Amino acid sequence: SLGTIQILADALPKIVPYVLINHREELLPLIMCAIERHPDNATRDSLTHTLFNLIKRPDEQQRRIIMDACVSLAKNVGEMRTEIELLPQCWEQINHMYEERRLLVAQSCGELAEFVRPEIRDSLILSIVQQLIEDPATVVREAAAHNLALLLPLFPHMDKYFKVEELMFQLACDPSGVVVETTLKELLPALINWGNKLDHILRVLISHILDSAEHCPPLTGVEGSVESHLRVLGEQERWNLDILLRILADLLPHVHQKAIETCPFSSVSESNGPKFSSSVLELYAGGHVEWPAFEWMHVDCFSGLIQLSCLLPQKEDSLRNRTTKFLLAVSELFGESYSTHIMMPVFLVAVGDAADFTFFPPNIHSRIRGLKPRTAVAERLAVLGILPLLLAGVLGSPGKREQLADYLRKLLVEGAMKENQSITHNNDIVNAVRFL
Repeated sequence: SLGTIQILADALPKIVPYVLINHREELLPLIMCAIERHPDNATRDSLTHTLFNLIKRPDEQQRRIIMDACVSLAKNVGEMRTEIELLPQCWEQINHMYEERRLLVAQSCGELAEFVRPEIRDSLILSIVQQLIEDPATVVREAAAHNLALLLPLFPHMDKYFKVEELMFQLACDPSGVVVETTLKELLPALINWGNKLDHILRVLISHILDSAEHCPPLTGVEGSVESHLRVLGEQERWNLDILLRILADLLPHVHQKAIETCPFSSVSESNGPKFSSSVLELYAGGHVEWPAFEWMHVDCFSGLIQLSCLLPQKEDSLRNRTTKFLLAVSELFGESYSTHIMMPVFLVAVGDAADFTFFPPNIHSRIRGLKPRTAVAERLAVLGILPLLLAGVLGSPGKREQLADYLRKLLVEGAMKENQSITHNNDIVNAVRFL
């Protein structure tokens, strides 16, 4: 009865402070009942405040209990009351001194979103998440990433796609590994599934990779020298590049799948499974149909990685290793024919060697040839940066041992016999081989 609810509402705020913290969750059914059924707005508001402030610093289990109560309450009171009464009380905690309270805010964004009107989800709730992403506490930023992933399928339309993508990249380059892991494992897949804009993510990713290196100062200010092209990476830039290359590796199966799905030569692709056979590549080389999802890898991605490799000084072997692993994964996923007829020519041209263009359509020949070093400085940068990738990432795949041996023989034996070859050049080649 209303009288009972009134007594309950009057008594609860007086009782709560005298109940041991570890037992306060036992009051939740009473608090929820009073909030749900009391006719007075101000009283409900006060009780909702009590609900969110029930425990000073709620641990994970206590937050779970409080949030379950909120979800149950939201189901019962409907959209309008959830928006007007529940969410504002929760979000009052967004600047609370205790991170445990701010974690409640993050949880509410993901878990209460389905109980409010769709237009609130990608406006007010998204703006709250955006604020939480800037939180000084790692656990809050991680919770923001997790709950943003939960939120995306509930967005009514795609208007905020580019904002969300920007937030994903921001979280991916967070200084905390925990935030990064949650972003890569939860938010990145959620973004791909929700937005279906893999092409755009890939373009932005390559751009971020190059920008991260290019914005670093050069090794030396002597214009025209090799060192003026190489960059001194700060700790944050190195971290960012490593994460961005990880994202590239994480997206590889999606890139491969999209290339398979959009293959214009269906009868051939079906018979050869998930790898690209020579017969598929021959048809592709005819240049009669467009296949952008397939072409992105060797036209845009490899080109970006080649540019990056020419910016990294020798000591950045960890990033070279990351790139090498990616190239080996491409060989494994796309198949031996792709590795031999597409990857090899791209990287051979990039180090200044001759290459076979048989399996490339005529319209991209000029772009691949454009990777060839044209100056003495570019040639040395190719040996320093690109040659290690060719040796370890392309020729280093299991099926290319003989080709690797032949290429090394050509590099080391025949190269050493050239009279006009400088000691510096020979040392650069030895260092590239040592990377193996």
